[in-house]
Amino acid sequence: MSEHSHAERLPRRAELSPEELALLLGADRFDAAEPTPAPRAPAEAIDVEVAPADAVQAPTGDSRHVGDTDLVQAILEQSPNFEDLALRAIRERTGEPLARIVTGGAAEAMVAAGTGSALGADRAFVAPMAPDRRLAWALWLARWLTLWQRTATRGALSPWDDATGYPAWQRARPQVAQRIAASRMRREPLFVSVLCIRDEEFWNRRSQVLADNAFLMRAAAAIDAAVHPGDELSRLDADTFVVASGRAAAAAELAQALRAEIARLPGDGPRSLSVAVGTAEAPWDAIDPDAVLAIARERAAAAR
Repeated sequence: MSEHSHAERLPRRAELSPEELALLLGADRFDAAEPTPAPRAPAEAIDVEVAPADAVQAPTGDSRHVGDTDLVQAILEQSPNFEDLALRAIRERTGEPLARIVTGGAAEAMVAAGTGSALGADRAFVAPMAPDRRLAWALWLARWLTLWQRTATRGALSPWDDATGYPAWQRARPQVAQRIAASRMRREPLFVSVLCIRDEEFWNRRSQVLADNAFLMRAAAAIDAAVHPGDELSRLDADTFVVASGRAAAAAELAQALRAEIARLPGDGPRSLSVAVGTAEAPWDAIDPDAVLAIARERAAAAR
């Protein structure tokens, strides 16, 4: 047994140097210098996120400016007063309360005089501002109005046509796009044709037998009887059918079946109603389904 007692050794153990404590406890647990206070985030380091102008805010009872999200919501809801809402947005952002849309002859006169910017046929954007600034806002307005009109048109279309049972063009369009892509890979043409019944309104005014939904149902049945496998039919509008086929003769055959049904109408139907055909060839004329359809419609309008 050692000559030193346990009590004599205690003070020596308590008198360890800072270096010895650092070795025993680790440098991160002991510092001989003044203890460092716990880190505290400075006030200036706190990031404050500023909400954008169009962000939804809590209601305060005060009026709020029209933002882009309001315009998008109005388009999605097919708001009938979208033009007024877009004009209000321009007035609020420019500070020009007289910004407006002028139509008819006044619009053409203002565009010719340089006091208005064209928005399309017989329409102009008028505002008391510099011409280049007015033109920029006219282009802004035209883009919103075009989006609104396209959305409203597509929203009004049903996926299926009740009178004929054919799919609407917007429903058939994806299949036509796939067939165009396949035709490009195989280097084989796809013929997209429109069959347009002409003078239908004139016929309905003169005849007691209307070319109405009942007639369209009979016409659709006649077309179905002449269709071949691989021919895809759809309805574009009140008097126009669309056929997509790999056969060049498909449109002519279906048009003949439609003309035969017209000839069965009593009265002077065969002398009043006619069928115009226009065909576009993909991928040579175009590769976008809407572009191919537009070319076919132009050729049908030019047909005699």
